[in-house]
Amino acid sequence: MVSVHEDKATPKIIDFGVAKALAQPLTERTLATDESQLLGTSYKLRKFVRRNRVLVGGVTTVMVVLLAGVVVSTIFAIGQARARAERQLVTDFLKQNVLSSAGQIMGREATVIDVLNASIAKLDEGDFRDQPLIEAEIRHTLAYLYYDLGHYAVAAQHQKSVHRIYAEQLGDSHETTNITLNWLAVFYYHAGKYREAEPLYKQVIGKARQHKAGVLVDKMRTWKCNLACAYAGQGRYQEAEKLLRESLENCDWATQYHGVGYGYHLGEIYREQGKYEMAESVLLKTLDTARQRHKKEKQRVIQFSSCMLRCMNELALLYLAQGHHAKAEELFEQGIDFGARWLPGKDHPDTLRNVNDLAILRIKQERYDEADTLLNRALAGRKVKLGDDHPKTLETINDLDILHREQGQYDEAERLLIEAHKKRQTTLGEDHPHALESAHELAVLHKEQGDYDKAEPLLQEAVEGRRLKLGDKHPHTLESWNNLIDLYETWNKPEKAEELRAKLVQTEAVEQ
Repeated sequence: MVSVHEDKATPKIIDFGVAKALAQPLTERTLATDESQLLGTSYKLRKFVRRNRVLVGGVTTVMVVLLAGVVVSTIFAIGQARARAERQLVTDFLKQNVLSSAGQIMGREATVIDVLNASIAKLDEGDFRDQPLIEAEIRHTLAYLYYDLGHYAVAAQHQKSVHRIYAEQLGDSHETTNITLNWLAVFYYHAGKYREAEPLYKQVIGKARQHKAGVLVDKMRTWKCNLACAYAGQGRYQEAEKLLRESLENCDWATQYHGVGYGYHLGEIYREQGKYEMAESVLLKTLDTARQRHKKEKQRVIQFSSCMLRCMNELALLYLAQGHHAKAEELFEQGIDFGARWLPGKDHPDTLRNVNDLAILRIKQERYDEADTLLNRALAGRKVKLGDDHPKTLETINDLDILHREQGQYDEAERLLIEAHKKRQTTLGEDHPHALESAHELAVLHKEQGDYDKAEPLLQEAVEGRRLKLGDKHPHTLESWNNLIDLYETWNKPEKAEELRAKLVQTEAVEQ
């Protein structure tokens, strides 16, 4: 996450500064919101969602009442008479237009997604046309619920409307407008739209720099961490590492959220660059802190659950890359169980990370039937929650074709690898390390099929691209380099193989 970011990618708590900054220039009203009450209500809602599994079952009045409580308590401490009137408006909206939607679902029980969709549909009809700030806060609450359930693109879609309303009502420079813009960037990040998120983070950072004090200045560290994560999503690991390390400098991980919320991102960035010792150090530290805070925290338990799960996954991926399969297996299996118990909904995207990555381990162990079951589960869940073109969905497609290749199912493997390669190039960029991974895997398939003419340019692309993005000594670069040497030897082109081998030796000597 940008940790709230999952995505995710931004510390994952509702921005209660939004409530305090609301619309004073327009209404000249003073807000006296009790922050502890807001946190308590938000916590109750998340606890309800987690315990009742209404994410895949029925809708109850409790859900509506709690949602009303979040909306009302977040905004309307503006005098008791007016507060009661506006509270009644929101409650009537939810009871008459939202709860009633459950009875219109035929052939199955209504889900929380049905309720959220019904809420948005009624808002779109203009129920709060004359009270745009009420509408904006309701929409933000609903967008955040979509986000919590792992429907990131839908959350971003609705957050765009939230930001538009605040910009129109309060102006582009208002604190609240920029806080909601950050949330739009967060949702974009988790939706895999890293290039769209980057300029929004830069915009809110720029606005914060114009202030000497206040909410925006207080959030500067968070927003810089978020920008670093957007760089990492684009495969710009050196930029991401530099900015994230600077942002976390002097951060007390035991008391400040940033260390836990972004520590696993730093570990991921180290791992992607092949800096395995540095990755393990920061991930073990982050996981230990997250476990301690998960036990102590009462109001942000889901937040720290997500941090723990992501950290466990990153540590398992690190062990997998190092060949420590037993350690990786234990963490992947723990992650699947932990996600099912602590994250809302069936097959949350953070849980599916462990499902997908356990399948990769199963392929290495030649337990192909288990790998197939896991990958199909991951693909189905990711398509529902993330969409067909999300980077994580494409990751699963890429891994499925590796499975088919290992089983000798070359036609199906080729079809999926070509799809993954093209879509990764389009979505992430031709030089993104994940697009280069697909180029490498497709080349290996062609090599195994004896189609050397097709394999050669793909391996050359992988070698040069990985050298540029990851460096000459990165394990992935060496993997492609050695595969290209092996291709030329198999192809009976010993001169080219020797030329590449000599170049590799020369590079190693320079590195030393």
